Amino acid sequence: SFPLYILYIIELVLLAIRPEFSSSFYTLFIFTGIIDLIFFTLNLFLYYLPFLPGISQFYAKFQDNKWNAQWRPEYSWMLSIANTTMYFLPKVQDVANVLVAMNRFIALLFPFWFRRLSTRNVTLALILASLVFSFSSSFVTIGAPGFFFDISEDNDTFQIFMLHAESRANFPTICRSTLVSVHRFACNGICCVIYSVIAVQIFRAKVS
Repeated sequence: SFPLYILYIIELVLLAIRPEFSSSFYTLFIFTGIIDLIFFTLNLFLYYLPFLPGISQFYAKFQDNKWNAQWRPEYSWMLSIANTTMYFLPKVQDVANVLVAMNRFIALLFPFWFRRLSTRNVTLALILASLVFSFSSSFVTIGAPGFFFDISEDNDTFQIFMLHAESRANFPTICRSTLVSVHRFACNGICCVIYSVIAVQIFRAKVS
């Protein structure tokens, strides 16, 4: 399915060249697809590839040997960045979903303003803003300690890295899980309200 998804994204990008697919909505749709693809790729590297021969040993090279005891918090800069990105990308996806919902809302209820605002520059500015805003709720995972621990399977032992459950050691006043939950709840709530209003407007238009 992964190669098919890559081909799907490539097809979307190629279609964007055509005038009928060059709208701001389509650009945002491609953006969400690319974010999904990057997120899925990181999942492969962090949670699937370590079970392949030699991969876990490669990851272990980035381990800080200051603490060697099992289940002791250890810092790994490469895997910490990777895990921070894993928390960052879903937040970008949530904000992008809000942008798509707002795009449809403005197109339906305010077509004049939609034609004025749905330019490429405005769309790219919104995408950049979504990246910056999403990072604001992901920075607490940067440098968070992790765990290297052994997993045995079929008489083979693999060393797996996991991010620490909380990052209060780095940011004592911030609970990462709470910040993540608030961000997701807010974005999903906004989307729910917007699409509900759109559904009501469509229903009224059909009735009248």
